Amino acid sequence: MSDFGERIKLAAEKVGGLNQLAKLVGMPRRTLGDVVSGKTEAKISLVNDVARVTGAKVHWLVTGKGRSGLEKIMVDESERYLVDPSDGMADPDVMIGIAEAVRLAHESAKVSLPSHRFMQLVVDAYNSFIADDIDLSDEDEIGARITLLRKKILRDLEYARLHPGTGKQSA
Repeated sequence: MSDFGERIKLAAEKVGGLNQLAKLVGMPRRTLGDVVSGKTEAKISLVNDVARVTGAKVHWLVTGKGRSGLEKIMVDESERYLVDPSDGMADPDVMIGIAEAVRLAHESAKVSLPSHRFMQLVVDAYNSFIADDIDLSDEDEIGARITLLRKKILRDLEYARLHPGTGKQSA
């Protein structure tokens, strides 16, 4: 089982286990099991759904770094998890817009990207939006920022193509 799968299982405990999590995210239990075991790669929409229903942080689910968003307390000798109310959830529409920009940029540059790296790029871009104090309710600002993100990714990919050895090695 992958570390990612372990984090999904931990998050699932908050809602009653993997069977219940599968129901809540609208996914067959077997498919979720394949993601947890590492047999199938997770889609960004699943990561967002797991975060939404369990209170887990998207960044933590993807990377294992930072706060999980799940805090343990003991209640009547059974473990329970609480969501920290000061921590906001990722805006799914913004995440989807960022994911589309990352996908389209790599697709147009004819560069394939493993799903875990894809998710990391999406989470990093989202965190950058948050760090820059972008108003996530301003659709024009988000649209402009996503357009700039896609252009930046394309420039970075072109630079890497023109300057081999400055990024990932080609297979």
